[in-house]
Amino acid sequence: MVGDLMSLNRLPGLAEVAMQSGAYTGRAIRRAVEGRTKQPKPFRYLDLGSAAYISRGRAVVKVGRLNVSGVTGWLAWLFIHIAFLTGFRSRLGALLTWLIVFASGSRRERAFTSAGTRVPTDPAPPAH
Repeated sequence: MVGDLMSLNRLPGLAEVAMQSGAYTGRAIRRAVEGRTKQPKPFRYLDLGSAAYISRGRAVVKVGRLNVSGVTGWLAWLFIHIAFLTGFRSRLGALLTWLIVFASGSRRERAFTSAGTRVPTDPAPPAH
């Protein structure tokens, strides 16, 4: 739940804030359980940059002064996501899945809309 406090102290609403603050809190709890009395330094967010997937083979990545987009951005985005996965099997599985999806053009995700659904014009009468 610590990550849900991302608006605390005007921090950006990013997963990285939640991950860093969660790790910080975990370390603080461990210190307390181990009986260490020295107070940890206050939490400080380290901006590691931003990455956003745009479309098939296109993304934007900003790390410090480095800004890349297009295919180069997509490759950087792919590397970042693979690097943060834990374990060889997770990384290999993600790479294979992405390779199959990219090569075949198939997608498992689907968007559902209300287009074509019938909306009743006469709502049910109120219960007495």
